[in-house]
Amino acid sequence: MRILAMLLAVSICHGVGSRDNDSRPRDKSPAVTDADVAGNWRVEFTVPTGEVGVNMTINQKGAVLSGRVINEDGEFDLRGRVAGNQVTVTWTVPEQGGQMDITMKGTVDGEYIEGVARIGNVGEGTLSARRVSRNPS
Repeated sequence: MRILAMLLAVSICHGVGSRDNDSRPRDKSPAVTDADVAGNWRVEFTVPTGEVGVNMTINQKGAVLSGRVINEDGEFDLRGRVAGNQVTVTWTVPEQGGQMDITMKGTVDGEYIEGVARIGNVGEGTLSARRVSRNPS
């Protein structure tokens, strides 16, 4: 107990924990940079009806993503965002006379993305993607 009291007294005398005259809290966390996801990707995911593979070209301007998804049914515009190492991409496909969104959410790790693909209201399954090439600068 005596040691604790001495440490407390020394801390107070030396101003430990005190701030300067500016009483605003300071954010000392490092700045988070968004992952670079621009490029051509091979994406494979599991859906209730089986496994699906698509090719995806992602263009990136800051956190905003655009591009194309290509599969045996055609080409579809994609839209999305990246925040840190988290990426979300959505594209819309025709389905039984209507439109259905497919949303990919995952974690970027260099040339790979692991996550989940949600197929409209049908269900979701695991997703893995591998960058096959980078977009030219």
